Amino acid sequence: MLNETIITGRFTNTPELKTTPSGKSVTSFTLANNTGYGDNERTSWIDCVAWNKSAENICKFFTKGSRITVVGELTTRQYEDKNGNKRKAVEVLVNKFEFMDGKKKKTKQTRLRNYHRRLKTQDLKK
Repeated sequence: MLNETIITGRFTNTPELKTTPSGKSVTSFTLANNTGYGDNERTSWIDCVAWNKSAENICKFFTKGSRITVVGELTTRQYEDKNGNKRKAVEVLVNKFEFMDGKKKKTKQTRLRNYHRRLKTQDLKK
């Protein structure tokens, strides 16, 4: 059966990389996905999980507010909370992802800093 989910959204927080006892990298994060417009606009909060290299790269390149498209499998798991209540979590298990924000524009201050670095490098070569 087909189970593929594609979601574009913004990170609600900066993702954090964690390591399992067996040494695997993992990150869990929530994406805010807006649909509709005007009075019909609504936001869905989508929980996602990424493992291994995907988790490492997501944590390396994305921060709160960054846009991403994730492609993955919709999964469910059951667990017990602190009070012993049975809970169910629905998550997207990320198989691949794409950057949706363009390259960050350099600020005037960054351009000046880079210019001065180039000048210093040229002076050292003389």
